[in-house]
Amino acid sequence: MQDAQTLAPPGPRPGAQDVGEAIDTDTTVLPEVEVTDERELQRPVEIDLPPDRPVTVINAAAIERRQASTIFDILKDIPGVAVDGGPRASGMKFNLRGFSDNEDVLFKVDGAVKGFEKYRFGSGVFIEPELLKALQVERGPSVTAGSGALGGTVSATTKSAADFLKPGQTFGSEVKYGYNWNSHERLRMVTIYGRPNAYLDLIVSVARRDSDDFRLPDGEPLELTATASESRFVKASVYATDDLVIELSQTRYTGGPERAPYDATATGAGGFGIVVRA
Repeated sequence: MQDAQTLAPPGPRPGAQDVGEAIDTDTTVLPEVEVTDERELQRPVEIDLPPDRPVTVINAAAIERRQASTIFDILKDIPGVAVDGGPRASGMKFNLRGFSDNEDVLFKVDGAVKGFEKYRFGSGVFIEPELLKALQVERGPSVTAGSGALGGTVSATTKSAADFLKPGQTFGSEVKYGYNWNSHERLRMVTIYGRPNAYLDLIVSVARRDSDDFRLPDGEPLELTATASESRFVKASVYATDDLVIELSQTRYTGGPERAPYDATATGAGGFGIVVRA
């Protein structure tokens, strides 16, 4: 015979009320937050151009290391810079970011603007690399460069006698002879420099180039590329005071007599014919 057991109705578990009270106590109700957005189309009042622009400076040591035959050879591997025109030095032009006309590319010598414009001609730059102390290329327009620099500015700083003279020397000279096997070009250059006193600095240089026509890879000559030219450079610097230096310089180029295409920037005669430049 089994004992009868009385089952009590289920009731709350011990401690259940305490747990519920703990949950209600730990719950934090955050207040409602309303997020709104209002946009108004505003145009800038002014646009500030960045002060830094792509500028490349080549010093005298780098120029000497490149062993360039012309000023155009110094810049041929700079990004954004190319050389346009024909194979003659008289037809070569600077190309900065696609701009190659003389009215778009500014050229300066010792801070002075060298204005040159001749129809179907190059940039008119005939300075031997040995006479350059530094060469700076500024790609793109610049407010400080002035007009004529839509493509950029090429600035050349020429040497003085102090850059050639060794300590204790007053006068000196250099002689250079170069030869190009392709066109049989002969280069003869003489430079005389001196600083007789602490206030005067003088330098005179004359370079002569004579060559035959260039030879193409197949051995055939490229007609009308023979040259006979002479370039002269004279510079005088006067040190008036510790803060004032007066510099006067002149560059002169003569070519001929030679048969050359009227369009010096073209490879051949083109549609402008052939002339004899004296």
